[in-house]
This record gives sequence, structure tokens and C-alpha cells, in this order.
Amino acid sequence: MSLEERRKFLNNYDKLVEMFGQELVDEGLLRYGMLYDLVEYKDFPLQNADGRSLNPSKPHGHSIYIGRLSTPYRFVNSKGWEKTATVPVERYLVPYTWQGNDQAKHIVRPAMLKLYPWLEEFYFHVYQLCFFKDKQEEFYVTLSEEYGGHKSLYVPFHDFMVGDTEAICKRNESYLSWYTRDGVVWEKMRKDPVVLHFLKSTEGNKK
Repeated sequence: MSLEERRKFLNNYDKLVEMFGQELVDEGLLRYGMLYDLVEYKDFPLQNADGRSLNPSKPHGHSIYIGRLSTPYRFVNSKGWEKTATVPVERYLVPYTWQGNDQAKHIVRPAMLKLYPWLEEFYFHVYQLCFFKDKQEEFYVTLSEEYGGHKSLYVPFHDFMVGDTEAICKRNESYLSWYTRDGVVWEKMRKDPVVLHFLKSTEGNKK
């Protein structure tokens, strides 16, 4: 699949480019060796389970029409009824529903390490991500010990990329006050050597 097609199938390509730049996002797209991490087939039935004709639906967003074929299709309604029947369908190639984990692996983490090489000094996790404009995604830095049963510093991407360590501290203070019901846990955590080193390094991201 061409790079141009991969761009179209990546649900939030524009947002990732806004965050990391087109070159790094495109490099990540070319790391997708198994395209089922990026795309999947989706069938739209032309008949219901009883053989009655249906008006075929169409996929939303970018897709490639594969063709018409007969295949087992599982029908489910809102009341929980389900039945599998072999019916004619129209098949399309569409964006994979769960792109988030593979975006983290192929695009986000490599881009972060390219832009901020000093992150190699830390053990951090990037989990399933969406990166849409109405969602503030985070990554997590593992600490040297637990505080109130908690061993990660929560780091919002936007705050990290602009070097806003005060916002990062407020995020963790707020979360830990709720999670532990103890207002002093964050005061202990913020003195952790990993936290101190990470926050000092992050200040260098300010522009």
C-alpha cells in the first residue's frame, strides 16, 4: 500500500502531524509491516438473515471497495437477538477500528524519542491513544518507588511538549488527591529523584 493511501487510512493523521510533524508521522506509517494493524475488511449485507433485500450501507470516511461476495454474516439487534447466515455482502477496506495501540508503537513513541532523545533516560509507557482535538492524551513515567500504591507520573502530551511542568504537577496532585484520598502523597512523590529529573528535563521543551 502506498504512503498516500496509508495517510488516508490513519484516522487522525492531521492531528498527529500537528503534534510531531509530517516527516516523523510518515516514517511511522512506513513501519506498519502488517497492514491489518492499520486497515480491516468490513462487510455490508445486501440481505437480512431471512433473505430479504436490504439497501446497502456505505462506510464512513476513507475506504476502498473490494467487491461483492457471499459470506457468513452475524446479525445482531438491540435486544440481543443474533443469527449468522450466509448472505451477499459488499466488502470494503476501511480503517482498523483499534488503531490506537499500533499508533503508539509505530508512530508516537519513535517520534517522541526522535524529538526528545533525553527520554531514553526514563522508563515510560505509551498506551492506546486517540489524539483527537477534544481529548488530552497522556503517557506515564515509571518511578523508583510507590507512593500510596501509585508508581507512575502522569504526563499530558501537550503540557510535556510545551514544557509546562506546573501543569504536569497539577495533574498529578489532583489525581493523587482523588485516588489516595490523601493530600500529602503528591508532596512525597514530587521529591522522587525520577520526578525531579524528569521535570527539570521537561523545562527544556519551553519555546
